[in-house]
Amino acid sequence: MNAINRIATLALVFFFSTAVLAEPDWINGGGLDGYRDARFLTATGEGQSREDARKHAISQLAEQLKVSISSQSDINKRYQSGDSGGSSQESMNIRINTRVDLEGLEGIKIVEQYFRPSNNTYYAFAVLDKNLNANNLSFSIESRFEQIRAAIKQAKSQFSSGKASEGLRLLIKASRQFSDIDREINLHRLFANPGVNSMLKSDRTSLAQEFDRYLGSVLASVRAEAVGDSTRSGSPELGVRDPFVARFSYRGSALTAVPVRVSAEDAGTVINADRQTDARGEVQLRVRSFPYTGKAQNKLVVKLDLDETTLNTQSP
Repeated sequence: MNAINRIATLALVFFFSTAVLAEPDWINGGGLDGYRDARFLTATGEGQSREDARKHAISQLAEQLKVSISSQSDINKRYQSGDSGGSSQESMNIRINTRVDLEGLEGIKIVEQYFRPSNNTYYAFAVLDKNLNANNLSFSIESRFEQIRAAIKQAKSQFSSGKASEGLRLLIKASRQFSDIDREINLHRLFANPGVNSMLKSDRTSLAQEFDRYLGSVLASVRAEAVGDSTRSGSPELGVRDPFVARFSYRGSALTAVPVRVSAEDAGTVINADRQTDARGEVQLRVRSFPYTGKAQNKLVVKLDLDETTLNTQSP
């Protein structure tokens, strides 16, 4: 009987060892219990180390998001602004950036790992919680809305106090928030239901209209002018010897320390320029060299550094 018991024990030990060594279904695309709900985005990665497998799994999540965005990359954006004098509507085609960066997204976890000795390969199962990211993005977007509303309120106070430079700096900074909002709304739609995403888009449009109306009323009193000659001679190799000077003012008063942006009509032009106006509201820019174009004149543009890509109102 002792011999029979020992055989039975060995048989049991062998049976349980085989069960422990069985490979998990998820490494072959079988999914993982607890993460089959639609709220989760999952991916499997493999590599020659744990870290390689983890990175590959996360890159596969990014690839899935990239495909989701690419499938709707060409959209038509309609934007309407109006005031008491009437309304206008513009349409433009925009292309969503198909590169997805997971930095800033939360709820990404490696929940399972496995090593297959037969081919010396590590596997990792990555999970992204769509609900968590939808909530976080909603909070971030609403926070940006509040920051822009606060900037409009503060700017009005500054202008009414005769501090036009401070007020305009606030508006320029706030204008850059709209690009971040658009990026986050586009990402938000991958995780949230269409109704919530649609409300955020509607709120964004209403806020942009409010911002545009006030910014337009301010810029109507901003003047940009060349100081001295606005045309100078030069050569492609040597550029233009003397600098150009532009001045910005608000109702006759200099706009100081206001961010500006300088661009050239022709790519390849090398320019040294101030990034903001000085105490006189002036900006100096030097053309170091420019490509030979055969044209009689090559244009330089100096503008306030507004993010005009997301707004109707343009800098003077």
